[in-house]
Amino acid sequence: MEASHARARLGNAVLTVKDGWSVLHPAGSDTSADALFAYCKEHREALRSAVFSENPLLVRGWDLSHVSHAEHLIFEALGLGKMEIYPRWFISFNERCERLGVAPGGLVQKRLSRNAPDAAPRTMQPPHVEFGLGPHRPRVASFFCEVPPAADGETALFSFPRALERLDPELRRLLHTHGWWTSRSGTVQPATLRHPETGLEGLQLYAFSHGLTALCLDAYQRARAAERPDLPLVDRIVYSGPDSEGLTLVTGDGRKVPLGERGTVQLYRAMFGATRLHTWRQGDVLLFDNVLFGHARMPGKQPRLLHAIFAEEMDTRALRPATAPACVHAAAARKSKGAVAITLSQLGPGGWWIILATVMLFPDWCFQIFGRLLWAVNTSGNRKLGYAS
Repeated sequence: MEASHARARLGNAVLTVKDGWSVLHPAGSDTSADALFAYCKEHREALRSAVFSENPLLVRGWDLSHVSHAEHLIFEALGLGKMEIYPRWFISFNERCERLGVAPGGLVQKRLSRNAPDAAPRTMQPPHVEFGLGPHRPRVASFFCEVPPAADGETALFSFPRALERLDPELRRLLHTHGWWTSRSGTVQPATLRHPETGLEGLQLYAFSHGLTALCLDAYQRARAAERPDLPLVDRIVYSGPDSEGLTLVTGDGRKVPLGERGTVQLYRAMFGATRLHTWRQGDVLLFDNVLFGHARMPGKQPRLLHAIFAEEMDTRALRPATAPACVHAAAARKSKGAVAITLSQLGPGGWWIILATVMLFPDWCFQIFGRLLWAVNTSGNRKLGYAS
């Protein structure tokens, strides 16, 4: 990755672009949240341009101690649009789980944010985009660091345009001439997306599955051995969702064909070859484009407390290239469930109103017992009920 350097002092802050990151840090002694908010309101356009670029925006060095500060920064100071809010019954269930110590998998969905999964040694998340189960998803993914990891625990970003460049010509041609099938949304989507601000074409990345875990780990270990020895050692990729199918393409006339093991390994290896790592400090807020980048939690040690905040929901089918196959153009005109509805559908009973409404009638002692037995974390580490990562 080439290093680029630029520095601009505007008022009481400095925006520095270096080594693939746009870093907004204080220029003087006033590091208060109010000073940051005032600066961001005055310079929204420049900062939004950074978010929607190949140099993600890192807000660092300010007195931000609570997730509410990050929420105010994103939605009020930067003026980014809110996504569809989860239904009140789902948020209430999560809040009660948090209060009683039985949050599903330790994850808690709040109105504007949720916490991120814990870090574990030599274990990483699958590469993913937020709300990748369907076409409706946020343009902006943000993370606030309340407690930095005890060790390691970086967040990896995968550049989709750079990953696309790393594929061999045969696989690039296959992606350009096929759509991509996601069974959870039942929608044919583009296999590549044209980024609206930069014009770059990048990979489309969807939700993970149990059927992809071994192939993804193989790809990571190959990339680390051959071209990215700087990446941390990983011997386990953890997926806790219900899906098991592999990656599926769609021909121009609508037939579904599997990508296959070779193509899948190459796809993930290209992503891992286009990785950049962010090391967390307390109070960091990292904002990046959910179309340009995928991401994953890397190995680390607890304590580590990050909060995820998403903004600017859109239908990514609008970003299909003009040369996309007929099946993609035809599918773009069809309705699809929104991001929240598709996510709730993945949770099984944990996304059913009638189930959670019934559980909420339990007294605290009963709710807590059932939580420990049924939905907090079972012996395999999977969530049986509640929120999926």
